[in-house]
Amino acid sequence: CSLEHIPNLEGALRNIQRLVAPGGWVVMFVPTPWWAMQGVTQGMLATHAPRLAMTVSGAMNGFFQHWHLMDRPTWGHVLAGVGLPVERVLPLGNRRTEFLFRLGLPSSLLGFAAKMVAGHYPRRLSPRALRHPVAERVAGLIDDRRDMTDADAYEFAIQCRRAER
Repeated sequence: CSLEHIPNLEGALRNIQRLVAPGGWVVMFVPTPWWAMQGVTQGMLATHAPRLAMTVSGAMNGFFQHWHLMDRPTWGHVLAGVGLPVERVLPLGNRRTEFLFRLGLPSSLLGFAAKMVAGHYPRRLSPRALRHPVAERVAGLIDDRRDMTDADAYEFAIQCRRAER
């Protein structure tokens, strides 16, 4: 979940490819090009003020330093070019994940600010006893098996396999 933030994407992917054993799997999660156009507010803006919706989307991508927001065919081409051919792409996300993302955003921004000051992210903010039950609840909320189009998705889960030699 960080490849979109790396300016030298090809170099990073070549490093990943070198680290994966021949025949080994790589699964990555990356935002779709449309992630910042999702949500209730953006939906209303897109309907009534599309230029403003696109401006907000661009501002969000700029703030989060998203260098690489690509569609399925482009990811396939880029990954095949470094020896990681794509075997499967799944669109992910729904209204519940949108809510959880927005709910977690303020604490994420606080953690980011702490990193800027201290030089590292704060260590475990929640007690270990709470993490597992919370993770199970969140997983239950986001497990939605409905069919969705790429434009409905917030992220892609991309599965690649390094060629065997």
